[in-house]
Amino acid sequence: MTDQPSTAIITAQHGWGYDWRTYAPWQPVLPAQWQLTLKNRGYFKESADKIIAPLENPGKHAWQILACHSFGLHLLRADEIEKADLLLIISSFASFHVNENALSKKAIKRMIARLTSEPQVVLQDFYAACNGEKDGRGAPLPEKFMENCNLELLIEDLKKLDQAQVELSKIGAAKSILILHGGKDAIVPVEAAKQLHELLPGSFLAIHEEAGHALPLTNPQWCLEQIINYVETSA
Repeated sequence: MTDQPSTAIITAQHGWGYDWRTYAPWQPVLPAQWQLTLKNRGYFKESADKIIAPLENPGKHAWQILACHSFGLHLLRADEIEKADLLLIISSFASFHVNENALSKKAIKRMIARLTSEPQVVLQDFYAACNGEKDGRGAPLPEKFMENCNLELLIEDLKKLDQAQVELSKIGAAKSILILHGGKDAIVPVEAAKQLHELLPGSFLAIHEEAGHALPLTNPQWCLEQIINYVETSA
């Protein structure tokens, strides 16, 4: 790209247990002439894809940015990655487990078992950990929240997450890659971001030392600053 883009279109995929609202805090800090298209996996039946600040005429120089959070990286299609000018990887991993004997293996196994009997507790504890709450016990979720929960898909994708291994040939097809991670991520340790960075030559890594796993929710301004700086530098 030779011209500095005046417009950009971010298409964002959330991770396991969340929906499009992962990126809702980006709306008030979104630059003018930037569009945010929020994909929804379908974990919650009332949620649907969302477009924030739609552009009538984005122009041929609009940056196409494909963002993903956590397990969302493993949900992206190869054709989406190839078309994007920038692949934005947030709080994600090549493999969720360090090895076959990792404690995370046992944790996922327990979560899958408990999702059948006490899904509300599993989700509220997961959200608490994502937000960096040290006691690991989140506030009770409203009943309406659970009524709309697609439990079957949550379990199915948690099993996929358990076995997930990034396809380097697919991810490596991206024109450019920016990796963002929180230094205090209790779900996906920052070492996972450093590993991804090493596995993806030419990628750029930025770490927010004080942030946890829910980086798009808790630090929207910082996330967008990293994206804008990258785009302006690369244009």
